[in-house]
Amino acid sequence: MLSHQEIDKLAEEYAQTWRDPGPKFIESIKRNAQKLIGSLGDVELTDKEIRSLLWISSCENQTVDNLISAINKAKASVKA
Repeated sequence: MLSHQEIDKLAEEYAQTWRDPGPKFIESIKRNAQKLIGSLGDVELTDKEIRSLLWISSCENQTVDNLISAINKAKASVKA
């Protein structure tokens, strides 16, 4: 599982691929990446999966929250 520092570093690097990313945008990607990757729990992710999650992290906060909600529902149904 990635550490918070590793996620922040990857999110910052990803944000720099956007044209003129402002500090609020960078912080939003970091925050969304932390929430999204954290919601998956202790799983090993491939580089491609991480890149995809970083891309999703650049979406609106509500979109990320909806995806996390769906992940949590799926995890709950597996446990039931």
